[in-house]
Amino acid sequence: MKIRYSIIIPTFNRDDYLEKSCKAISDQIRKKQGVEVIVVDDGSEERCACRNREITGKHGFTYIYQQNRGMASARNTGIDRCNGEWIIFLDDDVLIADNWFDRITDSLSGLSESVVGAEGKVEGSGDGLWDREVQNLQGGAFLTCHLAVRKEILIELSGFDTAFKKNLPYCEDHELAARLLKKGKVVFLSDVKVTHLPRKVKLIRYILQAPKRIRSLLKADLYFYTRHPDQYRFFRHADTFWGTCLSVLFKNVFKTFKRRDLRRITANPLQSIVLLTASLIEQLCAWVVIAELLLIYRKSKTGKKDRV
Repeated sequence: MKIRYSIIIPTFNRDDYLEKSCKAISDQIRKKQGVEVIVVDDGSEERCACRNREITGKHGFTYIYQQNRGMASARNTGIDRCNGEWIIFLDDDVLIADNWFDRITDSLSGLSESVVGAEGKVEGSGDGLWDREVQNLQGGAFLTCHLAVRKEILIELSGFDTAFKKNLPYCEDHELAARLLKKGKVVFLSDVKVTHLPRKVKLIRYILQAPKRIRSLLKADLYFYTRHPDQYRFFRHADTFWGTCLSVLFKNVFKTFKRRDLRRITANPLQSIVLLTASLIEQLCAWVVIAELLLIYRKSKTGKKDRV
């Protein structure tokens, strides 16, 4: 039987989310032909990995375990093992809507060859301050938690850039999109929806990890900029990385709260205090990191000159 659609789900230490996600998918594809589901476990701890294996086995999905190398590597592992003409990326913490499978397959089958990929809608859920950070309501976000791409294009592009390892867990979706858009169109399917489940944030840990988080985010963003300087402005609110960096240096706290709903801020005073503290630490740490970023940028420019 020919496989037309491969659904790839990377996961890491979130068996409770994975169980909900897999059940929803299984309910919709149980009697369908030409579809496979591959779950790639990116090094979950033993208890969680055993549970993940049980969940995927119960639904007849393929389970692959690998050492923890990051989501870019996990998705590439899925690409290497899948057989579909279209690869549909989902995350373990999204829940597909009713009739999702029929809607996305109908949409993909009707696309012209000039279309290399399709974004699906991502709606947030929950009432916390972090619950709607991951949304794609109008397209142009290119979130890999709900993205379909032709396999032949992914193979041609060598998949995701594995420079985005576990210590740089940001920007791999936009970096892929920058290369995809050079190959053809990426359309937005407004009627193909998933819900991003509420985010679980350990408040004290969120504060303690603020220095590491902002350093990783800025380094990943700089790497993205050095790879695609001409396209950077299409993915950010600045023309260059340095515009983004200046915004973090001077306005990180302001921007962090600006993009959140006032009702949720007032309804979650403890979360608001944690968010204020962490974002202030991030802004201060960005000043420490700036010298390192400049050194990385100069090395990247020197390397490019050497290759010419």
